Amino acid sequence: MVSRHLFQSCSLAIAFVAFAASAAPPLSEKSVHKSPVQPTFFVSQVNYPDLWPSASVSHWLILKCKLKGVTGTGVLPPGFPADIPDVDTLVDRFLTTDGTGTGNLIDYYRRATYNRIPLETQILGWYQATDTTSVTTSGQRTPLVEDCANAAPAGELTPALLASADGLIVVVNGQISSGAGNVGKTTLMVHGIPYNLSVVTFDSGSMYTAFAAHEVGHGFGLQHSRNSAGADYGDPFDLMSTFSTNQYLNARYPAEGGDIGNGPGSGPGLNVPNLMFLNALPPNRLVTYLVSSGQVQSYRLSALSHGLGSRPMGLLILWQTTLPGLPVVVSPVTYTVEYRQNDGEDAGFQNPVVLVHRVHSSTVGYPWQNDLDAVLTAGQTYQASMPPELNFQKALNQIYISVDSIDPSTGSALVHVGPNAPPRPQSPPR
Repeated sequence: MVSRHLFQSCSLAIAFVAFAASAAPPLSEKSVHKSPVQPTFFVSQVNYPDLWPSASVSHWLILKCKLKGVTGTGVLPPGFPADIPDVDTLVDRFLTTDGTGTGNLIDYYRRATYNRIPLETQILGWYQATDTTSVTTSGQRTPLVEDCANAAPAGELTPALLASADGLIVVVNGQISSGAGNVGKTTLMVHGIPYNLSVVTFDSGSMYTAFAAHEVGHGFGLQHSRNSAGADYGDPFDLMSTFSTNQYLNARYPAEGGDIGNGPGSGPGLNVPNLMFLNALPPNRLVTYLVSSGQVQSYRLSALSHGLGSRPMGLLILWQTTLPGLPVVVSPVTYTVEYRQNDGEDAGFQNPVVLVHRVHSSTVGYPWQNDLDAVLTAGQTYQASMPPELNFQKALNQIYISVDSIDPSTGSALVHVGPNAPPRPQSPPR
């Protein structure tokens, strides 16, 4: 059952991050977009500071597995550099700390979550699957992982290893329908013992961050991000819409060599709702605007790719009841505002933008659903409507989000929020 939450106090800005993802039906990934090729871009760690220096490590086991009836260890698709000559090397470089600093999966999650989710991996195998010859649908991914895990000798894939793991990634020697088996964790039976684990499958054409980080994101409980019409893959500025996102090229792990063909293969980062779900933004980097205040407020937001400093990196806009005699209840639908600059993991963006997302916290089947409602540049304003849950409160039924200015040199944007389209302030906050 999916947890449903109703925010019940003004402290929801912090409580917002408390959702836990549960197992959901298998995912179906489809290619729906091809991004233009961007130039190679090396992402520096400098503007992605370790905001969580003592964060808990996420442990993943990498099982290399031979499909039934498929010989050898697989071949690479074209496009990889000369120092990645085979699948074993690709697995080592892309999925372990051996490739740290090259823009691999480990680098992506350290940067994109500001060290909230440092990954630790361990490779085992090759093992011989006994039942699985191919994977053609998303529903076959979890059985493949279970098959491969049971093919591993109990003395190698030990109960202690499995009990300490958060997830299993199976890399196979043939072309399959790669991806996550579930949203969140699921129960696997390995050598007769049940384990609660996230499961992901890759082939040699799947190991580039736009795809692989997306699938591991499902393992962390992230859903597909959507557009304002509620269509999956509808947010081109968020990792969890991979097949329609604005990506850049990392020539070491190019998507052109892969089996999806959706774009250059790296980025983007995660949007604020998904960062909040992962508890990756510290409370002191989030600010809250209560619509009931009726005031015009100004905020200078740092770009998510410019995490140094102390400026807020996300703005929450919340409605709450104020009628006498009624308890204070914050709507389960809220808005977030963020600034995204075309550098770092967002280097594939054409221009810097301010994004407004609508977040649903209690929709059945989706523990954390977010829709991209507006893409704003300097001088533009968006009118956000009051959630229908509070439609009895007519006095404050709309709010305006206005972008006064964007300053790429400082990695920041000045945003105003209020009951009317606000004028340009005389003294912008610093």
